Amino acid sequence: TERSFDSQPPLQFLSATMVVLGDAFMSAMLLVLGGNMQLPSPTQSRSASPPPPSASASPPTDALAQRVVGLTVAARLMALPLIGLALQGAADWLGVLPDD
Repeated sequence: TERSFDSQPPLQFLSATMVVLGDAFMSAMLLVLGGNMQLPSPTQSRSASPPPPSASASPPTDALAQRVVGLTVAARLMALPLIGLALQGAADWLGVLPDD
């Protein structure tokens, strides 16, 4: 026997929930990204004594922190979406994804 669901499929609530979560995903990821990055506070940098000069030239902590923040932003907002698109394209090319 064949069933028809008219305009209300039985799992429509699940589909609507996934759409709402998907719409909020990018905003939530940016909030998490911003919350995880914290540059050293001025009180921490004043209390620490400067490192003694040595033969190896290491970058100062502020420059290192800015570099880490920049690389993290670039990876999360540029590299990972490109990798995701490449994986989706490969899956489509291999015929793993169904036709819509």
